[in-house]
Amino acid sequence: MKWLEVISLRASGNVLEVFSPEIAGFLNQISGIEGLIEVRTYFHALIPNDLAVHILWEAGSMDRQGSASGRQLIQIFQNFGLTHYNLWKEEEKK
Repeated sequence: MKWLEVISLRASGNVLEVFSPEIAGFLNQISGIEGLIEVRTYFHALIPNDLAVHILWEAGSMDRQGSASGRQLIQIFQNFGLTHYNLWKEEEKK
């Protein structure tokens, strides 16, 4: 089963300044975790303060609160502004 965590940040300042070595380092750090398929970062096309990170997993199950890595990223983002979190699961083919 595939799971997608979407973690968004509305930063109090310029999001490019927020996308600090701390965040980049964290995203590199989680790259070897079992079940992780992909991490993608998106910057809002019109709002310079918005950033979203999509973390795609393939695992038999996922905690309803998301992954430990997702929760850590939320804590990092909360230092920079408002955060929003969504957990999505792929519909299984029948």
